[in-house]
Amino acid sequence: AARAASAMGWWSNLTIVVPTSPVPSNPSTDTIRAVFASFALVKGLPRARKLVQFDGPQRQLAPRRVQDYDAFEARVRELASQHADFAHTAIYRSRTFLFAAHNLAAAVRNVNTTFMLVLQHDFVLARAFDAAGLLQTMRRNAAIKQVRLNVRANIAKGFDGFIANYSGDSSVPLTRTCGWCVRRVPRGGFRTSLATPS
Repeated sequence: AARAASAMGWWSNLTIVVPTSPVPSNPSTDTIRAVFASFALVKGLPRARKLVQFDGPQRQLAPRRVQDYDAFEARVRELASQHADFAHTAIYRSRTFLFAAHNLAAAVRNVNTTFMLVLQHDFVLARAFDAAGLLQTMRRNAAIKQVRLNVRANIAKGFDGFIANYSGDSSVPLTRTCGWCVRRVPRGGFRTSLATPS
């Protein structure tokens, strides 16, 4: 199976999960279009499966906001069927309001690849990273379940302190924090993580 996946490309082992919920900018798709366009920064990433998980609207949401959210969903579905940046995209919607963690859990139930990249609907990749090397490292070391792509340099902040640089078999430099993260990431980068669905 690993050889077949390798022949197909590393991206065949990855699903990009984009959870979304009602926000004041609905029904505009400008932000989510920027997110999907940013995948082109990473060679091969646009070829990965993508999954957009719509949370249900909160009960107390004003009727106009619900209409805007429904219009946003319709526009994203249209993009998924017509726009090249949204190729290989599946769309799911929760029937009820789940909130962030449960909406993500609903999305994970639809992931059938070894790895997933979780990106919120407004987190745009700022630069390339070695996705193939990162997945290869995670495949070789089962202890690495999640890797964050930091938004800032690895400076201890709150609970997120530096523990040690990873010295095991790795195709990419990693730092152990409260979760694995890509080491020496310059400022202005990522706010997302790669993980295994299990």
